[in-house]
Amino acid sequence: MNNKLNVLVTAFLALWLVFGVTACSDNSSSSDDDGEDICNSFSLPSELAPATIAIDYFNSQNIPNDEEHFVYQQVKSIALSGNGLLSFGGNAALISNFLQFAPGLNIEPEADGGNCIWNIDFAENFPQFGIDASIRVIASQSGDRKNWQVLLSGDLEGQQVDNFLFLEGFTANDQATGEWNGYDPANPGSPAYTYTWDVESESEFELNLDIFQEAQVVSSVNYMKSGVENNLVFVQAGEPTVEIYWNEETDSGWLEEEAGDRRCYTDFVNSACS
Repeated sequence: MNNKLNVLVTAFLALWLVFGVTACSDNSSSSDDDGEDICNSFSLPSELAPATIAIDYFNSQNIPNDEEHFVYQQVKSIALSGNGLLSFGGNAALISNFLQFAPGLNIEPEADGGNCIWNIDFAENFPQFGIDASIRVIASQSGDRKNWQVLLSGDLEGQQVDNFLFLEGFTANDQATGEWNGYDPANPGSPAYTYTWDVESESEFELNLDIFQEAQVVSSVNYMKSGVENNLVFVQAGEPTVEIYWNEETDSGWLEEEAGDRRCYTDFVNSACS
């Protein structure tokens, strides 16, 4: 994603977390014209990326970066690179600063025609961003899932937009599954990225991220975690597709590039593939 989109996504996630905190902590509800409460069932997701690659395993190891451990180091590098594509969540310090303001914002959703709507003005509420823009989050219920739209209006780094669809998607009622489609104001005709997730438990989940340029996938990550076993297929523009596997219990794994031989390691050390 380009720098402008990264800035916007960072800003959005921080604001999304603020909304999530205030929505969950506010016991008030809004009503439509018929007096029917609709917003009290909505709690905005607290995470834009609820499933990410389990890189803590690699970060907890202290393995030499030498020839003997070359395959392991390659697997680690690819896993970290794949996870880097999911870093559109923004930086933790920025989010932390936003969360400090959450209790004083008193943002309450409004009910409108079956939708639940949150509105905020960046320039008024977050002048430190230097963004003259407003954001609208629209939620609606559809069966066992909630649909979301995020619209932006105003001056985004010199580009004027009016109700620009920045993000849309859905989450299951329990937020265990969902999909986000993100859009770039520089190319509003097609998604800039699509991210899906399916979480059964903390140790059983799957995610997929596709990044687009001119409607073509240029980078993608497909990751599946099943207990101690991890599989990742990584596509990076201009590079061969590569698949990696690692087992957190046996400290073994392998790497296989498109049209190439599989390379393996056991106990972190390069080994023959069985």
